[in-house]
Amino acid sequence: MNGKYSGYIPQTSKLGDPMSMISTVVTHHEVKARIGRSSGTGRRRVRPLLTCLTFCTLVSTVRVGTAQAQTKASAPDLSSQPAAQSPELQRALGPLSWKKTPGQGVALGMEAGLWGKSLSQGLRVTVPFSRYFGVALRGLYLIDMTDEGPFTADAGGRFEVIGRSDVFFNVLRLYGGGGVQVLAPAANTAGREVQVGGGGQFGFEFFQSPYCSFFLEVGGQGGLPSPGATVLAGMMFYPWTR
Repeated sequence: MNGKYSGYIPQTSKLGDPMSMISTVVTHHEVKARIGRSSGTGRRRVRPLLTCLTFCTLVSTVRVGTAQAQTKASAPDLSSQPAAQSPELQRALGPLSWKKTPGQGVALGMEAGLWGKSLSQGLRVTVPFSRYFGVALRGLYLIDMTDEGPFTADAGGRFEVIGRSDVFFNVLRLYGGGGVQVLAPAANTAGREVQVGGGGQFGFEFFQSPYCSFFLEVGGQGGLPSPGATVLAGMMFYPWTR
């Protein structure tokens, strides 16, 4: 016992002195009491701090969760919404919603292209007999493109029977036809006569409105003055479409 509490024995005390032993025991109890009070005071100070930290953590967690939920609610679901169409795309798809059937009634057209070895320019009138059949009267003016001899030209026309399809998607129509043509010399007429021949073609018609279309056609024809293949393009107008 004297060795255990030797640190608390005053220098003036002696071993075996009862008063010294009592002082040592009292001093030991005082030290333990002070240590206990210090520990209790520390625990009392730490508990409020822990409570405050726990409360702040819960509040922060709730705020973060609320903000994430609001962000998800306000963000649009792009996967379920159709992509917005640009004005250009809306105009491009506009023909699909035409209320009038395009390309109906009598049509007036103009054309230009290759006619055998000549350059062709012309006008045409198409008169439908039914939805799929009609006749066309074409006026032609041919310019010889060879470098030999003087300037040579011919004028005339062709009478054709044509067949055509519906206008698919209000945009595209297929057609074809053929008939008899008559061409007479218009320039460099010396020694040349009126020629009778025939020919035909098939083509594609592309509508930009119910009243107007562009066409491209390929065919061939025989007989003087310029036999060979024909490749023509032009425009058609339908002023009486309904």
